[in-house]
Parts: sequence; structure tokens; C-alpha cells
Amino acid sequence: MALLLLIYVLFAYVVLLASKSATDGWWAFFFLDELPGWVRFVSVGAPLVSLLVLRFMPIGAVVKRIPRGQSRVRHVLLLVATALIAASIFWTFRERRLWGDGPTIVGVIDGRIGRGAITEVFYWTKPLDHLLAVGAVTITRRLWDWPTKNALALLSVLSGAAFIPLLCSVARRLARSAYGRLFVFCFPLTMGAGQLWFGHIEHYSRVTTLLLATLLAVVYYLQTGRAAWAAPFLGAVTITAHPLSLCLAPGLCVLPFLGPQSACGKFRIWLPAFMPALGYLLAFFLLSHGLGAGAVLLNPWKIRFILHPGELTSIHLWNVFQNWLLTAPLGLAVVGLDLFRTKNLWRDPVFVMLAVFSASFFAFTLLYNHGLGRLRDWSLFAPAALPLCLFVAYGHARRAGGDHSVKLRGVFAIALSITFTVPWVASNHIHKKRPAIQIAGNESDHENIRRGIFTATQKAFQPGNQ
Repeated sequence: MALLLLIYVLFAYVVLLASKSATDGWWAFFFLDELPGWVRFVSVGAPLVSLLVLRFMPIGAVVKRIPRGQSRVRHVLLLVATALIAASIFWTFRERRLWGDGPTIVGVIDGRIGRGAITEVFYWTKPLDHLLAVGAVTITRRLWDWPTKNALALLSVLSGAAFIPLLCSVARRLARSAYGRLFVFCFPLTMGAGQLWFGHIEHYSRVTTLLLATLLAVVYYLQTGRAAWAAPFLGAVTITAHPLSLCLAPGLCVLPFLGPQSACGKFRIWLPAFMPALGYLLAFFLLSHGLGAGAVLLNPWKIRFILHPGELTSIHLWNVFQNWLLTAPLGLAVVGLDLFRTKNLWRDPVFVMLAVFSASFFAFTLLYNHGLGRLRDWSLFAPAALPLCLFVAYGHARRAGGDHSVKLRGVFAIALSITFTVPWVASNHIHKKRPAIQIAGNESDHENIRRGIFTATQKAFQPGNQ
């Protein structure tokens, strides 16, 4: 309880008093100062109100109202209805602010920049996503004469609509109790990375949905021993969507050793299991060349993607931490310790696998070259929040059991995350201007500070001008 209170007090301080701008202080919270003042007070009060409400409406009573034992047809209809409702919400409140390379992507797909989306030199950096974008633009232009921006926004909205039923299946796999399933389903929906579904004009919405599909295939295999081919196949599809998903490789390499089969059985299963993935990669390569793609260039700009050891500075660590705040649920701080309080979790292959995936994406956010604009390009790091979010949610669901206090913390974690994510989405729906670029180019933090593009974080714990 003391830790929960400390986290809440720090949250209230940052939202109401701390210095926060696009270049200094708690920059992950900069958008709160763009919204009316009452939004900050509601954000601080909402988590406490949720706890008070639960005193009059116990969690158990809410969980008992969750439908059980549905027929397969009814279950499918409910998923379809949920996905349609979600898509309507995503589209209605879609993003008005173009982040990162959004304007460039629109120009490339539209044909105003470069030599064309497929023949351009950076096609191979995210080939599947380029093909989907070209297809969406072509179809919507012929049917409704839509501009490129709207077509790309629709593609992100549809990715979010697909994410919802996949998440429902993941929740059913990761949790046994009604509360556990509800938590595993709701918690990822409170990620700041959920901004991706609101018509985000970038390449990271599809790869995040495909990442979830790959994780679902991994969990299904570990629990049943069936469909071993699905995980490497979906992993290959995900990697062709965006190369940041190469972080899946360590987990997929470990997967054969965690399955339920014997050593001999593993060999018989996994030798042919990788064939569909290799077949897909070959077919995709040939299709791309048939459509006019050139030689495979994964880094046409010759950018250095890995930090030098001397660049792992306090400024870099602060910016990485801010990225986590901007993309992962804030409630991770509230329920994260449940991973260490649950017995025998490390004997669970699903838990181990989620830990491997989380560690891989954790390393990606920490060691990726910080010369890129972390505020402007927050969406590049957003997919990394998903494995960690599911990892923590799984541990919390296992920990909860019949413990009412643990469930109360879970509800508080979701409420805390929502009070951050809803204003984050609202700010990008209302405002059209782009914020100041926090870091630019491919230089180190210190070089950007010298050039005046970025200010050293000195005001994080100093009151701002409210």
C-alpha cells in the first residue's frame, strides 16, 4: 500500500506541478499542458474515485456479470461486435497530428516523394507494410476518391480492430479466472501505445497487431503442443512488416526447447515447422521483385542503430524512461512486483517465453541509437510495450487468485493508466500542430544539446509554470 501511495503522489505531482515541455523535464506528459486545466485535475482524481466506487460495487460482483459458457456462434458475434465498436471509436477520434515520418510516408505513398513506394530504396525496411499501404490507398482512391492520409489512417484503425479479438484470445489463454481474463484483456488496452490504433500515420500499427498474433501462436503451442509451425510463420510475417520485430528472434530460437515434446519429438516437429516460414519469405521476396522492388537494402541511410558504450548516459536513460511512460501502461509500476511474489512462475514455460520476449524488446528501447527523435518518433518504440505489458499482466493474473487486495491494485493500475492514455489520445485528436522535435538527426545527446536542439533535463523535479 505504501508503494501504491508513493506512485500515486508522484503521478499527481508530475501532472499538476512538474515542469514538462517537448524538450525538457517530464516530456512524456507534455500534452497535458496543451489541454484545458480541468483535464489535469480529472486525471489526478479519477484513480481515487475508482477505488471509492469499488467500495460500493465490489470487484467480485462485477466479475460475476461477465457472460460465461457462451456458444461458439455467440462468442464470435460478440467479438465481431466488439471489433466494430472499437473501429468506430478509433476512427471517430483519429489522430490529427502527424508524428515522425508521417508527412514523408504520405508523400512517398502518394508519389510526390521519391521514385514510388515499391521501387524506393527504403522499401525493404518495412516491405509488407508498404504493400498494405499501397493497396489501401489504391482501393480507397478508386472507391471513394480518398486522400492518402485517410487511407493510411483507416489501415491503422483496422489494425486496432483486429487487435481486439486477438487480445481476447490471448486473455483466455493466459488467465483461468474471470478476473484474470478481464485484467489481461483490459490492461494492454490502456497502453499509451494504444495511440497507434487511432489512425496513426506510421508503420507501427500493423507490426504491433502481428506481434500479438505471434505471441498468441507461441502461447498456444506451449500449452497444447500443437501448431508448432504457426509461431515461426507469423514471426516471419511480422518481421517483413517491420524489422524492429527481429527482437522476436531470441524467443523463437528458445521456443523449441520449451515445448512439451521429448528431444526426439522436438526434432521431428521443428524441422518441418520452419518450412512454411521459409516458404513465405521466399514467396514474398519473389513477389516484391516482381512488383519492381530493387536490391535488399535494410539500412540505405547507413544509420548507426546501436549505442556506443559511452553514450549510455543519464540523459539517454532519462529519455528511454520517458518513452516507457509514453507507450507502456503507467499501471506497470503498481502491479509489476507481482512477478516476484508469485511462486513457481519460472517453472512455467509461458512465463519464461514472455520474459524472453520482454527482455528482447526492453533491450531494443534501451540500446537503440538515441540520435533519433524519441518524442517525435515515440511510435517506433511503441511495439516494445506489448510483450512487457502481457508479461506483467500474466504475472498479476496468476497472483490475484481470490485475494481482494491484489484485485484492487489491479483495478487501480488500469484506472491510473487510463487517466494518462485518454488525454494522450485526445491531445492528438484535437491539436494539429507538431511539437518541437526533442532530438534530431543521428547525433549523440550531448551533440544535440550543444546545437540547442535539446536541453539537458534539469527541471524534472522543479515546479513548472502553471
